[in-house]
Amino acid sequence: MMLGLMISFSYSQCDANGDGDLDVLDVIEEVNCILDDCWENQENYQGILGYWMIDRFNIQSYNDISITFEATVMCGESLGGGNPTSGLYYFDENMEVSLISIDESYCYQNEIDISNLEVQYTEPYQYFGDSVLFSGLERDIIFIDENNLVLRFLIFPGDDSPSPADFQIYTYNYHRVTITND
Repeated sequence: MMLGLMISFSYSQCDANGDGDLDVLDVIEEVNCILDDCWENQENYQGILGYWMIDRFNIQSYNDISITFEATVMCGESLGGGNPTSGLYYFDENMEVSLISIDESYCYQNEIDISNLEVQYTEPYQYFGDSVLFSGLERDIIFIDENNLVLRFLIFPGDDSPSPADFQIYTYNYHRVTITND
């Protein structure tokens, strides 16, 4: 199992754009990163400040080192009949993150009027340069630039979980949005 964990995490570090595939797009992403000096920018937490909308998430469930389940859920879709995936996160200068409820009609928009939207919760977050911690989970920052953010985290379901997996990897893709009528 340790070999599987090591392979899965080292593989994910090569997937520069966080789409789950190793291809020429990852090479282009890395070259652009080098040219734009993106590693310098990742040490500054101000890159994560602002509003980020969930575009999609990917879940991979593993037993030992074998993938037993994989799914990609786009904004506005649901997994297994649950609530549709949608949400707007706001990371502020006071090191607090808020989750703002949105419905699927807001998916993929670049400008959002939030005057009539409800904040589900606000809580402190911690920024570590290559990861961010909130809601009890440390999320690795796989990619960040001025318009895109990819976060990944690992969960070990407990014995009382309906999931038979030994562990699950979640990858969330976000895009930055501009707010009107705040």
